[in-house]
Amino acid sequence: MKLPESTEWVLHATTSLAQLGPGGTASAARLAEHYDLPAAYLSKQLQALVRAGVLSAVTGPRGGFRLARPAD
Repeated sequence: MKLPESTEWVLHATTSLAQLGPGGTASAARLAEHYDLPAAYLSKQLQALVRAGVLSAVTGPRGGFRLARPAD
């Protein structure tokens, strides 16, 4: 089964977010840099996961994305 490329990158990003400590966040720019993707592209995909309730977005200087509930 072949997944769309956007699905593959979202899976990679959520896996990275799952490895953060409790309350940890990562910005779309940081994740995009890690995976060598355009930040706007990844941000759009991550925002879709926020709307779906998979991720939550945190604003502020230490803001970013994190899992909406514990990975386990």
